Amino acid sequence: MINLFILLNHSINDIQKKDARNMGVTNFIVLSPDLQKIWRDISPAETKLAPFLTPIKQWLSQRAAPGDFVLIQGDFGACWLMVDFSFQNKLIPLYSTTKRKVVEIENKDGSIQTIRQFKHVMFRKYGE
Repeated sequence: MINLFILLNHSINDIQKKDARNMGVTNFIVLSPDLQKIWRDISPAETKLAPFLTPIKQWLSQRAAPGDFVLIQGDFGACWLMVDFSFQNKLIPLYSTTKRKVVEIENKDGSIQTIRQFKHVMFRKYGE
């Protein structure tokens, strides 16, 4: 049984779930609502993230086993700290690669509207 712990600012989609299952993942585990709030609402004015992330590290320590995957995307500094934590605890940190498409639409008033589309391509292990 391989778990995928999810540290994202959004929900994992069906394409990502299928890709994870192809990697042997059997369980998808999301943060509790209070921990999701911590992860999603990291203030750009926060000077030290390590103490801020302690509850998430404790949560992972209590649930994850060596060889489990951790999908980590969000605030750059928080991601770095959680990737480092994952390596120290023999977890496998991942991120999603995406194909991006930008569509610009010119409105009648001359303004430009930009639509950004992201499509999951694959998971990549941090450090490889």
